[in-house]
Amino acid sequence: LLALHLRGMFICFVLAAGLIVIFMTRINRNLRERDAYLADLRQRSAEEDHIVRMGLLASGAAHELGTPLSTISVILSDWRQMQGVKRNRELAEDVAEMQAQIERCKSIVTGILMSSGQARGEGTI
Repeated sequence: LLALHLRGMFICFVLAAGLIVIFMTRINRNLRERDAYLADLRQRSAEEDHIVRMGLLASGAAHELGTPLSTISVILSDWRQMQGVKRNRELAEDVAEMQAQIERCKSIVTGILMSSGQARGEGTI
């Protein structure tokens, strides 16, 4: 009777040990998968933060460039109205070319602002 009892205890011990090994293996695998998933989320978050910072930098630069471009545009418009510039064809062409380049820069700045979800408010002259 004692031998049967010892065999039963041994079988229970082996089963319990086997189940513990199986469950510990699964728990360990789940922890590794969770850690990999969290690392992936951290990486994505860092990349998104970087993209947001770049967008804010571009938006800030576009806003900072907007004022000087508008000032130059106003000055060029004033120059075009001056009699000396109107009489000198070459100078008038240069002023017109500068105005065209300013408008090109303004459209680039507007594109940057629109891509960052902001609008550029400016009246026409």
